[in-house]
Amino acid sequence: ARVSVLTQLAHELRGKDNLQATAYANEAIELARTLGYKKGEAMATMRLAVTYGFRNDFDQALVLLRDAIDLAIETGQWKLAAECFVNCGGIY
Repeated sequence: ARVSVLTQLAHELRGKDNLQATAYANEAIELARTLGYKKGEAMATMRLAVTYGFRNDFDQALVLLRDAIDLAIETGQWKLAAECFVNCGGIY
């Protein structure tokens, strides 16, 4: 549940306090990895990518989105994979 809460906080803060959103997303990723919770890692990675997009660091955002896509596909999260592809399209 903590991974989901951190990921949601990152989502909510992305345009308001991007540095805090980044910190929450990174914490969610680390916790998800520690727990072996790949679904949570996929979502948190996408949220982290969005924070990089808000900073106009599109190269890093794309790297993270590709990672999130791989995790989403690996875990059968097709809607998340699609959302990541949409985010990639938004960058281009």
